[in-house]
Amino acid sequence: MTFYLKLIFLTIFTSLAFSLNISYANGKQSETKTDPLIKAYAVNTTTVKKINLPEVITAVGHIESVNQVQLSFGMEGHLQDKYFKDGDRVLEGEVIAKLNDAQDLADLKSLEAKLSVAQQDAIRAAILVKSQAVSAEYVEQKNAVLVEAKAEVEKEKIAILQKKIIAPFTGVLGSYQFDMGSYMSAGQGLVKLTQEAPVKVSYSIPAGKKPLVSTGNEVSLTTSVYPKEIFKGVVSYISPTVNSNTGTLALQANIPNKMYKLSPGMFMSVVEIVKKTHPVLTLPETAIQTNQA
Repeated sequence: MTFYLKLIFLTIFTSLAFSLNISYANGKQSETKTDPLIKAYAVNTTTVKKINLPEVITAVGHIESVNQVQLSFGMEGHLQDKYFKDGDRVLEGEVIAKLNDAQDLADLKSLEAKLSVAQQDAIRAAILVKSQAVSAEYVEQKNAVLVEAKAEVEKEKIAILQKKIIAPFTGVLGSYQFDMGSYMSAGQGLVKLTQEAPVKVSYSIPAGKKPLVSTGNEVSLTTSVYPKEIFKGVVSYISPTVNSNTGTLALQANIPNKMYKLSPGMFMSVVEIVKKTHPVLTLPETAIQTNQA
């Protein structure tokens, strides 16, 4: 009987030990399983770098002409000649148009003839006074006639010049307002001349940034018209007053525009460099995550 009791006890002990071992093993497995709510991500690491970049102010501006003028004649008359077409580029000093000056040229020839006689009389009087053939008063009289003759010639030349329009600077013409033969009054606008190079860009910045800006600062300009190009310029003007309605400060910068690509009226993105170097910390663009989902 004792033998059977021992056998039963051993069987119960073995079964109990086996059950405990299985429970322990299952517990270990459950500990090593990944929580299905937790996602694993692969990450790359990089080093934050400190570099020096220029400190800038950004704005939106528009291109303006440095010089633009409505050309007109200094005297009245009929339009005789136009030497350029609408939209032509002209050089400084070139004659753009002329009034009928036939009568003025005839008058000039007559006055020049009188001047020639007056010059000869003055020379003859100077010779005769040395031999006391004439008085000093006679010489003075002839010299006065000479001076007056010279003045009349110069006056007529000015009148003829005022019947011409001469380009005051290199630029491009607009559209003529009058046709050949039209009667023009003195000062009446005939055509507009616009300087293409250099040009200027006008823009505004918040008044609080005034301490940062100064004439001579470099600016960079971009436009959608030429998306791959950057145009350079230099600040040439800072308004002495702040716009009380907008709280902004007006600035202008000169742009060489040597290739005539920029035209008055164009809108530009302006970046003004106000400090050559400014330390900043940088990260790769891929390290910045914008999707918050």
